[in-house]
Amino acid sequence: MAQHFLLSRAAKTLSLAQVFQMKDAAAEMTFRRIRWADTNGEPVCPRCGSLDAYDCRRLKGAPRFRCKGCKKDFSITAGTLFASHKLPLRCYLAAIAIFCNEVKGKSALALSRDLCVSYKCAFVLLHKLREAMAEEMKGRVVGGEGKEAEIDGGYFGGYVKPANRKEKRIDRRFAQNQNGKRKVVVIVRERDGNSVPAVFNTESQASAFIRARIAKGTTVHADEAAAWDGLHERFEMKRINHQEAYSLDGACTNWAEEYFSRLRRAEIGIHHHIAGAYLLRYAQESSWREDNPPRVKWRSGEPRGGTGNEARQVCGFYGLLAEARSICMIAFLWEDTMSIADHLFREARKIAARFQGMASNLEREISDLEAQLKNKQTALHISRMASERAGNFSPMLGANFYCPACWIEKEENATLRPIPGDIMRCDICGRDFAV
Repeated sequence: MAQHFLLSRAAKTLSLAQVFQMKDAAAEMTFRRIRWADTNGEPVCPRCGSLDAYDCRRLKGAPRFRCKGCKKDFSITAGTLFASHKLPLRCYLAAIAIFCNEVKGKSALALSRDLCVSYKCAFVLLHKLREAMAEEMKGRVVGGEGKEAEIDGGYFGGYVKPANRKEKRIDRRFAQNQNGKRKVVVIVRERDGNSVPAVFNTESQASAFIRARIAKGTTVHADEAAAWDGLHERFEMKRINHQEAYSLDGACTNWAEEYFSRLRRAEIGIHHHIAGAYLLRYAQESSWREDNPPRVKWRSGEPRGGTGNEARQVCGFYGLLAEARSICMIAFLWEDTMSIADHLFREARKIAARFQGMASNLEREISDLEAQLKNKQTALHISRMASERAGNFSPMLGANFYCPACWIEKEENATLRPIPGDIMRCDICGRDFAV
């Protein structure tokens, strides 16, 4: 009987023992050969692409290069998911070795104990590696003429703990008894090929995603779920009823079930809980592990650095928490056309309501300004009339003296009476005038 590959020497091309036996120079050269594989480790400027760069190390010996073309400095990790790193390069090599050699995945707590780092550091590092895995799946289309693909869905998260007493337990299959956190992972997997996962609220929302990720002419295998009935108009379908058989007349979804077996065991045995904002990343990790067998993981499956486009969604622990919401929203955008239209109509109504409120406030302000303008115009008219009355003022008539203020302001003759202290007082406005 032939030996299993995982038991052979070829499956141990990169081990944790080899990494920790490396000196700093060996770890640096290993990173250089992975980063710049086309030039056998010779530095390539990530800004201008020049091959003419020389070693220009920092004062403490940290590796750094300087480009003769653009005169810019760059490091081995510049533009990669390890950019601005704090840990030694050997530590990152160890993280890659641990993560890639695991079959079902690696928990952040276990990695934090292995590398003697904090949980937050291990959590962010693992999600950076998962993001690099997800880069390979962007825009991926599987299948084609004469090829076969399988689709299936599996629900994860949203666990509702049953009550202790039997009479208080509820049927957790009904929507009213769930907590709303349960999501479905839909996998599109080509036989002897690659796979593409996505996360939705229900399987019926994955129709547009499946049509976009499977090429025309592909024979699609699916189970008897009603969510896949709409795919018959576009693809040649082969359906299998799992209540009767797992494989019958050439129809089966065993490749998709194999993916869910890995993901389910990662949930139960490794992470214990992978739902929520990060469910898509864990689904993409399991997809990468299925698409890259152990014999090629280190040679072609290990995430390599590029020209600055990697790991932009994960930049710091709290940055990851903020970006995780948008990462999950990417999966939910693959909804049916009517669902997207309803969402856009709701957004349009919200925007219209906001502008309607702004219009009401502006109308109110304009009314206030018009009232103020009217008052100003009235005051201006009174002021002009008062200024014209100065030439018609008669200070006295007979033995009576008149108030100048009452005449100018009201065009009214108000008599002044003398009071002690050589003062004349108006009986109407009450003003005093020294004489």
